[in-house]
Amino acid sequence: MKQKLTEYVDALFRSAALTVRNAELKEEIMQNTLEKYDDLIADGKTPDEAYRAAVDGIGDISGLIEPAYVPPQPPEETAVSVAKGEKSVHVEANFGGADAEAEDDLRRRKKLLNSATGTLWLAFVALYFLWSFASGKWYISWVIFLIAPGVTDLVTAVFYWNVPEKRKKVRRCCVGAMWMFMLAAYFVVSFATGAWHVTWVMFLIAAALSCMLNACFDLRREER
Repeated sequence: MKQKLTEYVDALFRSAALTVRNAELKEEIMQNTLEKYDDLIADGKTPDEAYRAAVDGIGDISGLIEPAYVPPQPPEETAVSVAKGEKSVHVEANFGGADAEAEDDLRRRKKLLNSATGTLWLAFVALYFLWSFASGKWYISWVIFLIAPGVTDLVTAVFYWNVPEKRKKVRRCCVGAMWMFMLAAYFVVSFATGAWHVTWVMFLIAAALSCMLNACFDLRREER
């Protein structure tokens, strides 16, 4: 059945353009679909039931796929194609308003996210120098550069929280942010107390929190 799922996803991208965006989208959908199938099998579903549920979970992604270029047909040929019941790329496009809107929203989110993360990094660099010159504690102020990627990961998760195609990215960002914050806290606490022989326990706490976060995301996926 997993081979059948792979062939189904391949068929969805049969007429897609050979772009990096399409390749990333296909890989993400393929991985999410196979993971969902495995989860359903683990829950006691039959292979047929798991296959149907996994396929239904993909939904309509035609608006997210960049189609391959099709040369425009002369008006006469277009009319004949429609009369014969053949599918025409530019005829279908008239009915893709909702999908086009979703794609525009995703593009807009990405543009805003790039601006936000760029601004955040400039702010963290400025904060690093201000704190270092004011306190003279250059040996610890570099920890800011561990906090910065955690904050940008959280911002990314917020921007893509309600975007189904980015669920996996949101999970990675949240877990990654937690680890960066814990690493920064480890160095701050260790330098402040000097108890390096004890503070390593924080990594055990981080591992437990990582498991809890992944469990929460799995539960959210099942509810959807």
